[in-house]
Amino acid sequence: MAHVGPGAPQSPWFHVRVERNSPPGVTAVWLSGELDLAGAGTVDDCLAAVVESDPEVVVDLRELAFIDSSGLRSLVRSRKNAAALGHTLTLRHPGAVVAKVLAITGLDEVFAIER
Repeated sequence: MAHVGPGAPQSPWFHVRVERNSPPGVTAVWLSGELDLAGAGTVDDCLAAVVESDPEVVVDLRELAFIDSSGLRSLVRSRKNAAALGHTLTLRHPGAVVAKVLAITGLDEVFAIER
């Protein structure tokens, strides 16, 4: 288990954790807390690096309590980058609040989502 970058700044309300080979061959990126403009840059940087190097990425949202438009933008951008490389980016276990935001925006029809 690794946090994003050595000494990477983490908001007290938002955290990113990366686990490679979780399960084997898959890189899991765990988002927890509240993803807004303050954390979107961290997600952009983390997912850009992970998507480039790992062909199968799962973003686990079970611990994400809130997401705003900047957080959604980060996920959409990362999905687009993954697709351009022939890689996959799947969302896993969005909680009720995040699932509702994905549904309202129509992104539940864009992303592969494991429930």
